Amino acid sequence: EDEEDEEDEVKLQEELDDAAAALELGAEAEEDQIPEEDSFGIILQCASALHKARRNEDAYEMIEKCLAQAKSRGLSKTQVRDLNQVKALVCHALGERNLKGMKGEAAKAARHVALNNSTDADALNLYARLAMDAGQRADCAKTFQSIVSMHDVHGVDSKKRVPALIMSGIVHSQQGAWATALADLMHAIALGPEESTAALSGGIAALQYSMKHIDVPEARHHWVLKAVAMLQHAGRLRVKQEGKGSHEGDYNLARGLQQLGLNHLAVPLYERCLEKGADELQQECAQNLSLIYEQSGATALRDQVLRKYGLIHAAHDEA
Repeated sequence: EDEEDEEDEVKLQEELDDAAAALELGAEAEEDQIPEEDSFGIILQCASALHKARRNEDAYEMIEKCLAQAKSRGLSKTQVRDLNQVKALVCHALGERNLKGMKGEAAKAARHVALNNSTDADALNLYARLAMDAGQRADCAKTFQSIVSMHDVHGVDSKKRVPALIMSGIVHSQQGAWATALADLMHAIALGPEESTAALSGGIAALQYSMKHIDVPEARHHWVLKAVAMLQHAGRLRVKQEGKGSHEGDYNLARGLQQLGLNHLAVPLYERCLEKGADELQQECAQNLSLIYEQSGATALRDQVLRKYGLIHAAHDEA
């Protein structure tokens, strides 16, 4: 088992070295393009079509044959990356049907794509999603930290670094590594202040960090204030950029304050959220507000909220 772990480490390092080399070369013309350019395009289109038609075994076989001939046929790194992107989706679909080892293969293919397209948010999101689904949380966190370090070493343009920093922060948050997550997310906010995902994730991480890792009251208050500011900023950005209702920002802030036990500050935000028409968040808002009322002994207010938003239990009605 130790030997397998060492082999995995060596392979990961080789992939990181290749990705770093590609990053350093930048947008220079690629060499050794496949001579039959049209043939490669047809193969890629066929594999994608087979995947969409749910003929994933056939798609997998086609991609594997093409990848096995990558060197002999002179496939470029971009072409290999594109094949691996389709392979990741195909393997994930096969893994959903409980074919042994396929979720792991999906994550491995997606990691190849992420390492070779490390400034693309979609590629990074795909890898994070498939790695988590395959139970590779630790490897995923390590890979994203390596990508962030790789960007530092090779001086990637600041704006292009933001997606990797955000995903690294989110993945480390899911690992419970709040200090690392917060460092990456704060860095992302500094480089991309208009990124709502960075602000929202940073606010959540700051709350968790303040609650779980800080014993000094003054320091805790400092991070709570930062968290509130980031959550408010995220809410404003979501309204401005994505046309989301302002109730979403109210809900996120209220939820964070409730986690801190600051219920007297959370209540008016939940109420305002419900007054505005909370759409898909209405049930969560009403449930959380009723829980606060219940914990404070205001059962009449609890029942009023539950009845108004159709959440009261039949057994409660009978009582």
